[in-house]
Amino acid sequence: MAQHALQRLQGHDTEAMRDQIVETAQSKGYWSIWMTVFADDADMRQRLIAAYPGTATTCFDAACLLVARPGGRL
Repeated sequence: MAQHALQRLQGHDTEAMRDQIVETAQSKGYWSIWMTVFADDADMRQRLIAAYPGTATTCFDAACLLVARPGGRL
């Protein structure tokens, strides 16, 4: 489903499509799969991070890539 959403976004990149993808990701779960599929789209990764309550935003840099946490701090 995430791969299909990526293909749709590539053909129809609108704000509404991005919002719909986030809503679909929220309803289906499997956050890490969505993050992997949208690895090259910082905007979508930021939206996915914000959409899942409890996601530690400090674990990501400005490009929404994982950063090292000193001492494994959660």
